[in-house]
Amino acid sequence: MGGQKHFVDVVKNRSANDTLVYKNPEEDFNNGSTLVVEPGEQAVFVNEGNIEQVFASGTYTLSSANYPFISRLRNALSGGVSSFHCFVYFVRVATSREMRWGTDSPVKVYDKAYADQFTGLGVETEVRVRGSYRVKVADAALFLTSLIGGNYDLNSQESLGDFFRNQFLGHIISSLTKELTDWNGPLISATSQSVVYASAIQRALIPIISEYGIEMLNFSISGMDIVDNEERREAMELVSQNRKKFFGQQAEAAGVAAYAQGQQQAYQTYGTTFQEAQVLDAMKQTAANPGSDGGSLMGAGMGLTMGAGLGQVIPGMLNTTLHAVSDNADAETPVTDAEQPAVSVSTSQESPVERLKKLKEMLDAGLISDEEFLNKKTEILKSL
Repeated sequence: MGGQKHFVDVVKNRSANDTLVYKNPEEDFNNGSTLVVEPGEQAVFVNEGNIEQVFASGTYTLSSANYPFISRLRNALSGGVSSFHCFVYFVRVATSREMRWGTDSPVKVYDKAYADQFTGLGVETEVRVRGSYRVKVADAALFLTSLIGGNYDLNSQESLGDFFRNQFLGHIISSLTKELTDWNGPLISATSQSVVYASAIQRALIPIISEYGIEMLNFSISGMDIVDNEERREAMELVSQNRKKFFGQQAEAAGVAAYAQGQQQAYQTYGTTFQEAQVLDAMKQTAANPGSDGGSLMGAGMGLTMGAGLGQVIPGMLNTTLHAVSDNADAETPVTDAEQPAVSVSTSQESPVERLKKLKEMLDAGLISDEEFLNKKTEILKSL
């Protein structure tokens, strides 16, 4: 008043509760003024760019007797009361409200659930990720020196989030790309690892904000959305078709195996085996077709020689069937029991050479004995 300079007696934060940094408008204070610092904030006295003192929450009497730095800041006398001049910043150090983040550009990775059978690579997929975090100023002096001293307008939490936005997103996308690339399951199930991924990202962000005296708290991932596109839909359809085909083949193979097992059990009930039944079937076909080339019979013989223990059942099975072949082939030339050979080769429209060749093949296949071979060979030669 009256042109006299006003000196403040009470210094306190008069801003809203969500203000991050509040600069007290008055710069001249009476020696003996009261400083009030509310819980969750700190007061920082700055003179000519240098931090003189930092006060935690509490009430203080600002006098040169209590704080030596005030003596150095005296600049006038008013009514016998000395005064001092400096800037006072109130910095909120309580935990911030939840600050949200999200990827502007999707994270591009390969979804291994739809891997190409030749390259092993999955279909290229875009993932959008979002979440939130909280921060708190851990060192008010460092915070002011690093940010406020650079003339940044950081008066609110939102402005702080905007300041770190680009730096944060670069590290978030880099970390998520690595983590999702290492994930071997379908991307749709990667959300089960959200806590792990969030911890990895928070560790990457801590060095960035700690340089400004800020502490990162509660970084979290709240959602991971897979971006749908034509390439992904085509890959999903192809995988679906391949799976149906694969399981269909498995079911078919299981059915064949079950049928064979049932047949084997049925044959065992009658005292024979599946292989023996196949031999009998082949021999019966040969007996019913005297003019055939004997391929079925030869195949049956090969099966017999390879089957475990089947050599013991060859004589009875073979004689029975081959006698039937002989009866059909030589029905016009009856022979006596004494002259009945052990084996008979069809003579229908076959030259002696062909009959001898077939007889030798039967011997080589183990279907007849040497004695049977010689007897039949003699019979064929006599007919020349």
